[in-house]
Amino acid sequence: MSLFFSVFAAFGIGFVYLIGSDVFATAQTYSWDAAPCTIDSIRIDEQHSENSPFTIAVNYRYSYQGRNYTSSSFTADDARYDDYTEVQHLVELYPVGGQATCYVNPDDPRQAVLQRGSLWLGFAVLFPMIFVAIGLGGIYFTWRGGSKSKDPARTPIVSKKKGLNGKLIGAGFFGIFAVVGLIAGWFLLVKPVMQVIDARSWPAVPCVVESSKIRSHSSDDGTTYSVDILYRYEFDGRTYKSNRYEFIGGSSGGRSGKEKIIRQYPRGAKKTCYVNPDDPAEAVLQRGLSWMFLLGLLPLVFSAVGFGGLYFMLRSDRKSKPSLPLRAIGERGRAAPIDIAVASLEFLPKFEPSDEPVTLKPTSSRLGKLIGAIVFALIWNGITSIFVYKVVESHMSGRPEWFLTLFMIPFVAVGLGCVGFVIYQFLAMFNPTVQVTVNRNALAQGEALDVAWDLVGRTQMVTKMRVWLQGREEATYRRGTNTVTDKHVFTEIELANTDNPADIIGGAGTVDIPVDTMHSFVASNNKIIWSLHVTGEIPRWPDIKVEYPIVVLPASVTPAPEER
Repeated sequence: MSLFFSVFAAFGIGFVYLIGSDVFATAQTYSWDAAPCTIDSIRIDEQHSENSPFTIAVNYRYSYQGRNYTSSSFTADDARYDDYTEVQHLVELYPVGGQATCYVNPDDPRQAVLQRGSLWLGFAVLFPMIFVAIGLGGIYFTWRGGSKSKDPARTPIVSKKKGLNGKLIGAGFFGIFAVVGLIAGWFLLVKPVMQVIDARSWPAVPCVVESSKIRSHSSDDGTTYSVDILYRYEFDGRTYKSNRYEFIGGSSGGRSGKEKIIRQYPRGAKKTCYVNPDDPAEAVLQRGLSWMFLLGLLPLVFSAVGFGGLYFMLRSDRKSKPSLPLRAIGERGRAAPIDIAVASLEFLPKFEPSDEPVTLKPTSSRLGKLIGAIVFALIWNGITSIFVYKVVESHMSGRPEWFLTLFMIPFVAVGLGCVGFVIYQFLAMFNPTVQVTVNRNALAQGEALDVAWDLVGRTQMVTKMRVWLQGREEATYRRGTNTVTDKHVFTEIELANTDNPADIIGGAGTVDIPVDTMHSFVASNNKIIWSLHVTGEIPRWPDIKVEYPIVVLPASVTPAPEER
């Protein structure tokens, strides 16, 4: 496990170092001195390079501390660009013969730049920090003292207050997911979609294709391809160029699809582009949506994991007091002080006492289960699909990565199981609905619970029904490095078990709440849960399985009538 998580940490730290080095170099230029300069020449050069082919060639003069210097550095790292529109915007900021401000290194005045890089790149560190957090966090929990594991039999019924360290660490971890998802979602989905909507009003302008080719992007993970079509057009009597094919950029596998696009735009071909009237340097050949926009949904997976994790890490403890005050009732029904015997009342679950019959709500709805299944399936398969794509690409390129292929088999199997579970929950949406009514939603030990049920919908589907009262204990504790929840059913009292169609459609029963068992209890690590269960068997279809919670009070306690 340590080796496994070390790989995550090593990759993360490596990328943090690479990004951090660039950010540090950029940050240094912000301490350089500003000086006036004169632009002698500036143009856009197209390099014979597959990656980022556009550069800015510039020459300018400046004076610093009484001496004259010249420089040809536009940025500190001689930046290269993919987007011709971006380069065109930068060149327009520095007309030939015009005055500008450059930034001079006080330690070496011969070194100067026209443009200082953006420090927003620093936020890119958040992405590899996810891998660092997974790696170091995994190593920490792997080696966390197994001697600290707890025996469930020794777990106190009222646990100590949880510290905030675990929650803060977890919140920070999931917070990185959320922030990365939001930032990536803005650039990969929200912004391009907004551009598509805005471009619907852009005028159509004739353009001429100057060059058309496929660019290859090679890395250790394989080769990806992108479309590079440079075209020129005129707008308001001025000539512009652009190489933007659509609003979603980037590269992907599959060369044949790009070749098909390139064949439609041969050099010298006269086509139509769409120009932003507010910024004529911005143009696009295809202004509609394409399947590439689906890639923009991937950041939503990170956001869902992040915000979902934050919710579960920061939500308040379930140890809650009853919503209304309770009193101990003496033999003659008069209020008596609560003593040590009933001191655990503060650990009763929330409820609204009522003397009227109550229709119970299930612990989870069908729609909630379906949404939960869909969200989990999207998260799991969304992350898995990134690696599956690499596997498929490697096989299609003739260089199969067999280790990654074998490694991904169990993950794909789980993903298929998630899809099957979504289908199962979707079919369960069409099951008959069970309505359960009880005489009260909170009863003391020894009191009678009256239960009535009605089946609504396609009742003929159900061939057998069972209704029973259940009391169970749940204890959460640590076993080595894992958090485990053990469940033990200590009481089951059956109200109905029938295959009679008339009794399935509707019925009633009464059961006495046992006196010699534990009442409802909710603490940090321990729970006593009382609930009514209804199951209905449906051949060749998802069965009905519903749980309805009820509250069982201590035998000597009942809600005070005047405080209800």
